Amino acid sequence: MADERPPPTYFGAPPRSLAAGAAFAARAAARLRMLAGFAARTARAWVVAARGLVSLRLERRRLERSRATLQYELGGAALAEDAELVDELRGRLRACVGECERLEREARATVAHARSQTAEERSAAARTEIHPPTERAAPSMGDPGFEPGTSALSERRSNQLS
Repeated sequence: MADERPPPTYFGAPPRSLAAGAAFAARAAARLRMLAGFAARTARAWVVAARGLVSLRLERRRLERSRATLQYELGGAALAEDAELVDELRGRLRACVGECERLEREARATVAHARSQTAEERSAAARTEIHPPTERAAPSMGDPGFEPGTSALSERRSNQLS
């Protein structure tokens, strides 16, 4: 005689294998979303840095051309022995060199900022593992060579016992 019972239906909790698979899929999807966010934020940090570096380098190139022109004029003024013009051109040349140095510092700071953002994102995206304790933790000990004080009550009890 054949088994005439209908196949079982599940109302309530799904079978364990299905629940484990669903939990794995949920964890994988969450990890994938987190990694996609990490990639997007990292890419954004470097795109912003690259945009800033391009503008700084264009400005620096303009200043380098200006510096070359000032040096040429300074040479002509020195040859003509025009002391006033030499002093003025030296001041302008120093300002131009100082501005180039400032732009170089800004470029380094821009790259450092992008690196720090990337490092923060990388540490946030790193896997964390929590291991269960393998054995009971030992009671914490105080500093070596330091004896904790005893209360008056424990001294009384100790005296009563002896």
